[in-house]
Amino acid sequence: RYLAPTARRGPGHERSDTSSTDLTTSNDTSSSSNKPKFYYKFFIIPKKFIQIRFDRLALVALLDKKTLIETVISVVLAVGVGVLGAMLLTHQFYVDFWIFVLCFVMASCQYSLLKSVQPDAASPMHDPLSRPDHSNTPQHLLFSVYCGVLVAVCYHLSRSPTDPSVIWQLITHATLAPKVMWFEKLYTWLRFLERNLLYPALFLNGLTSSARTIITENKFGLYVSALIIVLCSVKMFRSGFADTPRQFLIVIFTTFFFQYDYRESTETFIIDYFFMSILVSKIYELWLKVKFILTYIAPWQITWGSAFHAFAQPFSVPHSAMLFLQAIVSAFFSTPLNPLLGSAIFLTSYVRPIKFWERDYNVKNMITKDDFYALRCTSADDNNLNSIFYEHLTRSLQHSLCGDLMLGRWGTAAQGDCFIMASDYLNALVHIIEMGNGLVTFQLRGLEFRGTYCQQREVEAITEGVADDEGFCCCASGHLPHFLSLNAAFSQRWLAWEVIVTKYILEGYSISDNSGASMLQVFDLRKVLITYFVKSIIYYTVRSPKLDHWLEDEAIQAGIEPSQAKSYIDLDPIFTSHLDEDFDGRLSGISRQSFCNVYLDWIQYCASRRDKV
Repeated sequence: RYLAPTARRGPGHERSDTSSTDLTTSNDTSSSSNKPKFYYKFFIIPKKFIQIRFDRLALVALLDKKTLIETVISVVLAVGVGVLGAMLLTHQFYVDFWIFVLCFVMASCQYSLLKSVQPDAASPMHDPLSRPDHSNTPQHLLFSVYCGVLVAVCYHLSRSPTDPSVIWQLITHATLAPKVMWFEKLYTWLRFLERNLLYPALFLNGLTSSARTIITENKFGLYVSALIIVLCSVKMFRSGFADTPRQFLIVIFTTFFFQYDYRESTETFIIDYFFMSILVSKIYELWLKVKFILTYIAPWQITWGSAFHAFAQPFSVPHSAMLFLQAIVSAFFSTPLNPLLGSAIFLTSYVRPIKFWERDYNVKNMITKDDFYALRCTSADDNNLNSIFYEHLTRSLQHSLCGDLMLGRWGTAAQGDCFIMASDYLNALVHIIEMGNGLVTFQLRGLEFRGTYCQQREVEAITEGVADDEGFCCCASGHLPHFLSLNAAFSQRWLAWEVIVTKYILEGYSISDNSGASMLQVFDLRKVLITYFVKSIIYYTVRSPKLDHWLEDEAIQAGIEPSQAKSYIDLDPIFTSHLDEDFDGRLSGISRQSFCNVYLDWIQYCASRRDKV
């Protein structure tokens, strides 16, 4: 099918010998009314066509002349946009209003691929043999594709932990947090615009201008230049998505340092940014460590440490230069500083990862039959209680920590920060391992039901009331409302921590020690309790969404295979007729038949409820 142009003139357009002067003096109304009408033949089938009335510009704008290769690539990309958008909708990444926004963006992308605005050839400013130079950046198709893929990949990397095997990770939306105040919503939206609009636009501008300079000057060769562009751009975009609060500092220092102080040392924006981001990170780490050393060795902090700390502190003053040198080395290699025997003398430790793979606190049933009677004679161990409470608090933090961090409820948190949560009798230390774009990896540690002296001292210092301090140097002149006194402000500045929030609610529970022997002295009560335990296990097992996966597991199938025989009997000595309702006295154990006589109706009921759900 194709269009063939034909022309049809009106009655006032017969050929005449009228001069050009007469034509120019004719009014606009008559010329517009007598404008030639062009008709194009649209062939439906061979030798059969219909006439379509269009002028040349309208037809070009409609059909958008392209080469065959451009048309095929545009169609393939448009289909790819639709497929990727369908995958996002299938995985429910967007809901409600955001589905409409995604569809609008997809439609815009597809329209821009299949239809582009052409310049007006009738314009006196248009030159059909030249193309306007809109910018100085390399307008290349592959570079544009790279920029699009770069932003998408870096956004995905910012929402993924560096350790794929990490367990305690969370991706939540800040709007899911309860009782969100208006200023928290405003803070979240401003951070969202900064992370997803401001910095991507800034970095794309810097990338396009820097890439042309790097390729044109060819200082490093073609392949090395391409590698430099990829490395620097990935680091820049991923840092912009994952570590947004620190980007303004890096951008400001990059601009001032390489455009004003050392202009002759600049190597385009993306290379300057790459090295400046590392330098700012090391300087910030050095500043924190020097600040901690000064706080730790201050003369008025002697009462905080041990007796050896008070003894060694005066001797550390002559070696202050060595302490600061240790801090520089420690910041360069990102190693911790360890105080020697709790004193004011610091030594650089060894390089270690930011995450420690220590004891697994997940509760597991490691009790064998031989250990059962020995375990019955022992009381509850604090470590077992800690393991249960650790897991519960960690699950609770999984549902609230990331949203609270995004709302600013934990202050300006960053990777590596440690927070101490204190209650009346419990302490917990939350270590922020990694922060990304909508995710946080953390560890919960330092929690004991029988608190140590260090934890008790920390809680006393954190919960110490400073609002009642009215000291002003040597007198008590008071302070302004909602302000601290001079002495209280001075003492708070010389601490290695700061109080972020005084009231923070985390879902938990309290444990009270009750003797089961005194509560359940009668065997019938014990039998009822065990029966309800078994029914609870059946209920949660049958209703679990992982039941099908468990039944398909080969290890589980091998474990339950002996119990499928009708003659199966469990002769474990822990089963007795006094405590187990399904105990078969004739067989001195629990048989398959006796178990089904007691619990089969309950199993069938739970299975029927599972089908309805």
